[in-house]
Amino acid sequence: MKKRIITTIRSAALLLAAWWTVSSCNVLDQEPYSELTKDNFFKTGADASAALNATYDALQGLVEDMFVFGEGRSDLVRDSWGMGCCGRNGQDNLKLWQQVVTPDNGYTSWTPWYNLINRANTVIKNVPGITDVTFLQRNKDETVGQALYLRALAYAYLVRTFGAVPLVTEPSETSSQDYNVTKSTEAEILAQIEADLLEARTKLATYNPGDARNRANRAAVNSLLTEMYLWQNKYTEAYEASVAATTTPPAALALLGTADWTRIFWGKSNNEIIFAVNFNFGQQETNPLQRLTHWSPGDGGSYIYQPSNKAKQAWIDEADVTRGNGASYQGSLTGDARIWKWIGTSPTANIPAFQSDRDWIIHRLADVLLLRAEALNRLDRKQEAIDLVNQVRTRAGIASTPVTAASTTEQIEDAILKERQLELAFEGKRWFDLVRAGRRSRPSLVVDQVLPVVPTSRQADVRNVLTNPGSWFLPVNRNELISNPALEQADYYK
Repeated sequence: MKKRIITTIRSAALLLAAWWTVSSCNVLDQEPYSELTKDNFFKTGADASAALNATYDALQGLVEDMFVFGEGRSDLVRDSWGMGCCGRNGQDNLKLWQQVVTPDNGYTSWTPWYNLINRANTVIKNVPGITDVTFLQRNKDETVGQALYLRALAYAYLVRTFGAVPLVTEPSETSSQDYNVTKSTEAEILAQIEADLLEARTKLATYNPGDARNRANRAAVNSLLTEMYLWQNKYTEAYEASVAATTTPPAALALLGTADWTRIFWGKSNNEIIFAVNFNFGQQETNPLQRLTHWSPGDGGSYIYQPSNKAKQAWIDEADVTRGNGASYQGSLTGDARIWKWIGTSPTANIPAFQSDRDWIIHRLADVLLLRAEALNRLDRKQEAIDLVNQVRTRAGIASTPVTAASTTEQIEDAILKERQLELAFEGKRWFDLVRAGRRSRPSLVVDQVLPVVPTSRQADVRNVLTNPGSWFLPVNRNELISNPALEQADYYK
């Protein structure tokens, strides 16, 4: 991905961004930059804006991880010709999809995530001390609130992907700091995420970015709170956060109409999006989605992932022409097909070659409504949950779900998961959905959903792997274990 060129930011900001790169084998051992931050920087509001922009810039570089973490091991994708040759470090994507995960897999690297965390930590620590009288307390709160959300988002991905990870809340400032940090427990990470988001919600109380859906806002904070409360089976808190997410800025949140469904992805800053990572080809910003999903090298594709037959069949079974072929995917049922959500411009035409600048959506309204349904179902408010599922299905132009208030909790939960599959496929949600539900005394769910897309010759091995919930998380990268003696490998991978 080409980095943003912002001509309005003065050279000191660019120097700061240059310092904020990982330069050590230990990803927690970031190059200290205390002289720059304390003596020469964080003096004005422009400095704060530059530092926050650098933090968002780090988020842009994580889109591939977000896609792969959320989809690469799920039942919605299958292997393509590029998976075994053209992925990260050659076969890393293939090994993940085959459920053969080892500590040398490139996707087990924490480096870019702790880069984002370090930048957020620097903003959180230094912005409150800015003495520029034109940079008001409200401006400081809005800047720090966004950084708190971004730090929480990074830890939300890390804890759901790796489980226990090091918890770092101070920036790298001096070479004398101890960078051999042990892992904190999952409970400790989750508590920090909640604390960050609750503080961010307060600091962003009056912040409304309007149509700029590429800035963290109260709705984004509450959306992430909803997800993380559900991860912990805190259903009342999840329900309340989901309601707050849809009743706070950005204003005018609404499901787009049936005919406009693809505009959620093929346009920018529409009323369904709560928060998205912005890309702009005109500013030399591109994302990896064209490379991951397009089958034509001449169009910038490496065809690493394609939709599974199971995923395609689900839209066909529902007669879902709004979200199926020509929208979420493009191609035949049994032959090769493409994930179309991120590269299409019409049912048959795709974006120009090497111009992959679609915004990566992290939170949107339909996602939050279905998360709310999940919480309501577990609170035994079944009809309310079903009504929300049907609201999303009606927008898609398909019949109501067959479950009723007389159905069991698990039957309704399965219907919600199915609707999330149809609505949110390839948006980096599916694996987390399966694991979240599987952790609720439903360990067979992950196996039952994933096994049908596994080649017959591999099914026995994959069943043995996924039957152990420890396999649902990735191992600590081998280089991290070497450079940081305080770390221990996850029990499943020892």
